Amino acid sequence: MQYPSPLFIPLRREFFEMFREGSKVAELRRHGPRWNETTCWVGRDVLLSCGYGKGNRLTGIIARVAVVAIEQLATGDRQHFLQCYGFAPRVIVITIGNLRPLVAGGDVPVVDSTEQLRRYIVRKYSITDQVQVVEFDGAVNGLFRVRLQAMNPGAVPMDYYLTPAERKVAYAQHQ
Repeated sequence: MQYPSPLFIPLRREFFEMFREGSKVAELRRHGPRWNETTCWVGRDVLLSCGYGKGNRLTGIIARVAVVAIEQLATGDRQHFLQCYGFAPRVIVITIGNLRPLVAGGDVPVVDSTEQLRRYIVRKYSITDQVQVVEFDGAVNGLFRVRLQAMNPGAVPMDYYLTPAERKVAYAQHQ
């Protein structure tokens, strides 16, 4: 199975620095062919870049995706969005978790992929392989939460918690 490359998100310096400092956790883009639910899904790896250069980059994982009307944005977010993109009737809000600096000297993300975590959980708990990651949270009380849902209609999502050591094992097993 071929896995997609990380979603590349170039940012203006001020917004990149906000992500680096932790004061910004979501990116807003004009909903359309490039930025939609097909290209931005929960669990996809992302690569945040300060502009288009390779010097300042962060990696992370999409934790949540929402499409909202521009009127639903908080006033400050709406003003920033309008300054960057102008009016758009719909905005995609991409919440990014597990942000880390990029490995020095390359474009290989530091974070492990949600597919590796999914496989590890399927094997550890002997559950069906027909599940998908619907949400992923970084460290919460020292544990990493992965929400899986069976791919059949009406299935109820289940949360699984991994220790940092288990996450490293999951990553190492599937490289």
